[in-house]
Amino acid sequence: MLKESWKKILLGALLLTGLTMLLGSDSSDKKSDSLLAMPKAEAAAMPAYEQEYMKIVEGVCDYLTTGNTAGLPAQGLIGFEELEGHNDPGQGVSSVGYTLQDINNDKVPELIFGLIDYPEGKGYYGRDIYAVYTFVDGKIKFVDEGWARSNLQLLPNNMLLMRGNSSNTDYVLVLEDLLPNGNKRCVDMYFTRSKNGNAAVNGLDVYRNDVGRDDVAASQKTNMTADDFFDMGAEMAGDLSLIHISEPTR
Repeated sequence: MLKESWKKILLGALLLTGLTMLLGSDSSDKKSDSLLAMPKAEAAAMPAYEQEYMKIVEGVCDYLTTGNTAGLPAQGLIGFEELEGHNDPGQGVSSVGYTLQDINNDKVPELIFGLIDYPEGKGYYGRDIYAVYTFVDGKIKFVDEGWARSNLQLLPNNMLLMRGNSSNTDYVLVLEDLLPNGNKRCVDMYFTRSKNGNAAVNGLDVYRNDVGRDDVAASQKTNMTADDFFDMGAEMAGDLSLIHISEPTR
């Protein structure tokens, strides 16, 4: 019953349309639609949110190209730092793309960074989101971020899905939407806890709430097994082969 309901709600591939503008370019790969290549006069005529987003794009590009942190925003950096740290200088920038996409229906798009370096091709854009920013009351507002142990994805219905873990027993699965005020709202949350210190898969309890905290006291214990939990997360992401959370150590 649970799996069938998720199929109806979240049916479709996990795609992030429009993630085609690459961060940076060289002389052999010119992109006239890149904010980075836009003349200053044209950039000044853009809406305020685009001008502010451009500053973040330039800062991230500079960081992934040179390691310079001066232009980085204050939040949403963990994924970029992991990417920069795992690559030779300048290599990480070719793995990141961005898009402006309105995911909270306030007529102002959000700035979304995501991984684009997939062997499968562009149909997999959006499978891994690095950072999301919105624009509220004339200011940039950080929304969320993803990294190796906290995989963030954008679903076809514009909800954000986060799957992560902090240990071999503590896993979390959160479905949220973005409100017009720039705050996230928890739609559903599941998380695991160990049964009497048992780290095996069959030794995990699964809890559920809609408050957005992995707090047992604020949650209801379910009848789900840990396998049910992991299967549901993969199904919500749209493809059982795209599991980014490893099983607990047996």
